[in-house]
Amino acid sequence: MSAVKRTALVTGASRGIGLAIATLALLTSASALAVTSQQPVEVRAYHYGMPLDATKVLTSEVPDTVLCQVVEARMTYLDSRGNVEAITYRALSKACSNS
Repeated sequence: MSAVKRTALVTGASRGIGLAIATLALLTSASALAVTSQQPVEVRAYHYGMPLDATKVLTSEVPDTVLCQVVEARMTYLDSRGNVEAITYRALSKACSNS
């Protein structure tokens, strides 16, 4: 009987859920390849009708405020070529969903 060797490729492994997944993979004796962005991503401001080439959302950050208000949110994603892109957009704060 041969043992099966598993390798996990974890993107965004420097923080958050990516870090948790990479840590869990290592603790369960799997090997993990952690990938983090070495270069800062240029953040573009989204405008209505702007085409987005997003194949996978990596992070979606909406500021937490005490009051329900419009805030500047940020989404980081992979495009169809595998490049990391980021946009900012206007959204309702997390406090609005608790109302």
